[in-house]
Amino acid sequence: MENMFLSKLLRQKFTKWQKNHLTGKKLRKEAMMKTISFISAKGGSGKTIITASIADFLGKLGKKVLIIDSDGSTNGMTLFYLKEIREHITSYKKCSGILEDSFKIDAINYTMISESVFLLPATYEFVNTDSFSVSSFEQNLNSIIDFHKQNEIETFDYVLIDCQAGVDIHSEIVVKDSISDEIVIVSEFDPISAAGIERLKGLFHKESIYNRSWVLLNKVLPELANTSNDFLEITRYLPPIIWTSEVVKRYSRKELALDYELGNEYTLNIVKLLKVLFGKEIIKPLNAWLNSREEIIKKPIYDEYLKLQEEYIEMQKSEKAGLYSLILPIIVSITGIVTVIVTVIITTFRIQNTTQISDLFLGLNNIWLSTFMSFLFGIATISIFRFFSKRKQLSTRNEFRKEILLESLKELEKLKHSDIEKILRRNKNNFA
Repeated sequence: MENMFLSKLLRQKFTKWQKNHLTGKKLRKEAMMKTISFISAKGGSGKTIITASIADFLGKLGKKVLIIDSDGSTNGMTLFYLKEIREHITSYKKCSGILEDSFKIDAINYTMISESVFLLPATYEFVNTDSFSVSSFEQNLNSIIDFHKQNEIETFDYVLIDCQAGVDIHSEIVVKDSISDEIVIVSEFDPISAAGIERLKGLFHKESIYNRSWVLLNKVLPELANTSNDFLEITRYLPPIIWTSEVVKRYSRKELALDYELGNEYTLNIVKLLKVLFGKEIIKPLNAWLNSREEIIKKPIYDEYLKLQEEYIEMQKSEKAGLYSLILPIIVSITGIVTVIVTVIITTFRIQNTTQISDLFLGLNNIWLSTFMSFLFGIATISIFRFFSKRKQLSTRNEFRKEILLESLKELEKLKHSDIEKILRRNKNNFA
């Protein structure tokens, strides 16, 4: 019902816009809509997932977002939301994507992803869109942007365009300053991708994207996050997106790794990215959301603290267990020696019934007892030597790791009691 109501409302606005567009008359004041395009130097950078994640988060903040799939080669965003598109087609039979000949401005061409997020697919008919007319694409895209900017009610706050990887004619149109206010270049964390970024900027030099572009390092391993600032010699780059096994698993199931209920590192990374990319535009709703989700944002901190604490405790237990295993032979040897001596003393008292000190050790003249005593003394001596030797080795091996753990635990303890802003500024030198 919500989608049908939206369809009628948008159709009314489209009709009014079309009449004014033909007569040259503009509607009120242009809406302050912002268009951001997402490009990459090569495929596999995770550009589509990043675009979808940003749109989803903006929707959670109450912003109205339109995603446009302009990837004529793979239709990546269209395939990612294939389930939602199929459900949309069951209600609206004559839908057209932006890369279809039958496309026209109509509200039924927007698939509802969530209450505030909509998708304009590359195609609804899943035809070959790679060779779609360049002039038709530019006309379609300009019409969409023009309509939403001139609408008397701001239909969308943000339009996010998912482009094809590499340099193609469709992407060249999208990055024009008449269409894209900002450009995000999504890249993996490797030297080849770094070279690809500069090449991409060079190929798009006619469109002057340098002052409008950001670089986003994606799929960065946790242990390499602290070195990301040495990756590129540029000043405008966004906080890196850390990829963990959880992100990979969710991605393989065609799911976004955002967790608004329990929180995870990926969610925290997106929050950091939004603060830099959108700044004052979303600061109020974002801060309101952060304050209401303080426990969620801090959950990765608590999880990391507990993990390191358990490792530290296990290390201490391991050290004690190692020392106990070394002490045990010494205790056994000494116990054996004492037992033999006591046995000999008792036996001497019983047999000779004497109290002379010189007679207390007569039993030790026995060859078998002397050999056994020597054996026990030998074990005790070797065990004592091994105890001090191994103790030094264990201490040296674990000392450095324990110092690192203690420092990390102290830092995390401070963060546990810090406000959200301080947590978001954590390691800020790595990406600012």
